[in-house]
Amino acid sequence: MLNELIGREGFAELPAHALFDGAPFLEVVVEKVSDLELSRFCEEQLAKQVAFLTEVIRATLARRYTRLSLLAFAHILVALDYVVRVNDELPDTQAGGYVDDLRVVNRVMTDWKEELDDFRAWRLKLGERW
Repeated sequence: MLNELIGREGFAELPAHALFDGAPFLEVVVEKVSDLELSRFCEEQLAKQVAFLTEVIRATLARRYTRLSLLAFAHILVALDYVVRVNDELPDTQAGGYVDDLRVVNRVMTDWKEELDDFRAWRLKLGERW
């Protein structure tokens, strides 16, 4: 699926019902960040934050976590879509090409900090850490 989305319109190519089909679009995000060079601070931070946001979406779609607002959910999806796109503000193929992706993800992490902290607390309550 990643090959289908790379260089195209990201999640815009996917129908809305993809949310309810086991969220295979999240595998696209996971596949994309698995190629990051974790020895670079920017890419390491991006991989960590994307993994966290992906888990928030998975738990929400599975109805295990029910307190995420629809607006936060939408903003997280938009940020993950930005990460998937290669030809964004700063193409990922250029040196430092993930700086803009990290900026977009950081913005979501800041804007929705309270809700994301609630998710972390929920995970800790279950005995899982982030």
